[in-house]
Amino acid sequence: MGALTTHLQKQAEHVTAAPYFNVPLLKYQYSKQGLAWAPLQLTVNWECSLDTTRVCVDYNYNASALASAVALTNVQVLLPIEEPVANVRLQPTACWNLEEKRLLWRLLDVPGVEGHGGCGRLLASWEPLNGPSKPSPVAAQFTSEGSTVSGADVELVGSGYRMSLVKKRFATGIYLAGS
Repeated sequence: MGALTTHLQKQAEHVTAAPYFNVPLLKYQYSKQGLAWAPLQLTVNWECSLDTTRVCVDYNYNASALASAVALTNVQVLLPIEEPVANVRLQPTACWNLEEKRLLWRLLDVPGVEGHGGCGRLLASWEPLNGPSKPSPVAAQFTSEGSTVSGADVELVGSGYRMSLVKKRFATGIYLAGS
């Protein structure tokens, strides 16, 4: 508790008029393998021929992977394309970065309520200029507030302090889905 008292005193000296102070209590990393543990499940299908490549990425919100169902925010899905291509067609619209050789879909929030748009499909097609395309993994990244993937919770035990607000949030690293 001495470290907490020192931290709060420093904050009080820095911002004298603040009615309360935010103190990060717990930051941790959590890793679990397998589709059942992913809040956003991805299924990738590549169709590669000499003159056309089609990639379909289906995404689905998985409420059972979270302690409580909340929306996923800042959802990004990245598809690397390591070859020269022509006539790129995307649905929905994505950012095509020729220098970095990638497509990037920036989705709006993926709702955490069943039946309210927690699933969808991303489509890309192009004409490969050097023969058939080689499938590569698709990457996804997102954040969320109000829940945890691990189910961890905090409780302050003791007198003299109280928690008036507990914020729970998580951010994924980049996770990959293959075909």
